[in-house]
Amino acid sequence: AEDGIRDFCLSRGLGDVYKRQEYMGDDFFEKHSQKFRVLNIISGIIVIAVGVLGFLSVTWDVILQVALPAYFVLFGLMILSAEFSNPFIRKYFSFLNSLVGRGFFNIYLATLTTTGNDLSGIKFIIFVNGVVLFITGVVYILMYCCSKKARTQAKEALKKEAIKALLEDN
Repeated sequence: AEDGIRDFCLSRGLGDVYKRQEYMGDDFFEKHSQKFRVLNIISGIIVIAVGVLGFLSVTWDVILQVALPAYFVLFGLMILSAEFSNPFIRKYFSFLNSLVGRGFFNIYLATLTTTGNDLSGIKFIIFVNGVVLFITGVVYILMYCCSKKARTQAKEALKKEAIKALLEDN
């Protein structure tokens, strides 16, 4: 038999053997999640700083020069708020509650900060922060894909949100 038990009645099948195996990603997730949280907090602060510096260098004749720094400040605050479990962010920006959501958001911010900025004095810092955001985004997505625990947590969070939404509607 597949699981080493010769008696048909005692065999639980191949699926049970796979269920007992540990995922390699769970161990990585436990060891490194705090490090990526700190990197995300630092990146959020830098995104806010880029936004503030963008406001300081604005020439008011171009609307994009006003909107982009405002987005940087807003998105940086969203990253920080998500890392500190802000209830507003949890409710209205729930994609930041999951590793996949944070991953894709970080990748989006990486492209936005590295391509949409012309602050010549701090280009290197902006570029490095963009790289850090991109790498943490990819790692968040990989952590989700490789970690059974992360996927289970995401499913449980979705269930809780659905139940809460149903209760609020009634």
